[in-house]
Amino acid sequence: MLLQRVKACNYKGVAVCFHDPEVARAVEPQLRELEDSFHLRIAIRYEVEARTRSELLRMLRRRERHWVVAVTPRGLEAARVAARDRRVDIITIEPFSEFIDETEVRMAAEHSKVFEVSLSHLLSGYDHLASALPALRKRVLRAAKRSLVLVSSRAYDPLQVRNPRDLAAFSTLLGLNREQALDAVSRIPESILATKLGNLGA
Repeated sequence: MLLQRVKACNYKGVAVCFHDPEVARAVEPQLRELEDSFHLRIAIRYEVEARTRSELLRMLRRRERHWVVAVTPRGLEAARVAARDRRVDIITIEPFSEFIDETEVRMAAEHSKVFEVSLSHLLSGYDHLASALPALRKRVLRAAKRSLVLVSSRAYDPLQVRNPRDLAAFSTLLGLNREQALDAVSRIPESILATKLGNLGA
């Protein structure tokens, strides 16, 4: 089971991904029970992909205040709205995204957004890893100059879960220094979880 693997890797918390907010609401009581069973902090992560401003805003209205909201922009409009909107916590970085440039990074930094790189997404989504990795590194370095960068497994099965040390090592391949790499797998995700789960208890 995925949560067993997460626990075995010594994580203290995890965000469970959902694209459908109604499904997330339906299973949330079960997640609260699993928190006690596995002694893990479990947050709901609402995954949003949008191309336009109106599409993104419509999807954001469906989120709950205590959910982690992660946006993958599919267009420049969506990227700039995600960088400014207070409901967005994370903006995902993909190797060949055309929508994370200096302007979006500056806007995101001004609004305390976190950029995310997913190891499993990189490994499973691109046949030409040799060309994808340099492109991703370029975007990560651009983001890291102004904003915070989070590195995750983003696992959909137990085999994709990487322990924090492996993720930190991967982070250095993307150009992060040692301190940034450690923060990317510890302080930054822990801060997001603490904030969101604090909202749940409010």
